[in-house]
Amino acid sequence: MDPNEFHTILEDAGFSPYQADAYTTLLELGSAPASEIASTSGVPQPRIYDVL
Repeated sequence: MDPNEFHTILEDAGFSPYQADAYTTLLELGSAPASEIASTSGVPQPRIYDVL
């Protein structure tokens, strides 16, 4: 499935854009520290813990 299409499906399911970004990044990375998820996904560092 196209990552952009999956992102849209997540948002349609009620995920915020930041949540969808973090979730798709987690799927790509597997396991990672919050700071790496933030930098890879584009979610601002101060928001990543709330988003996760």
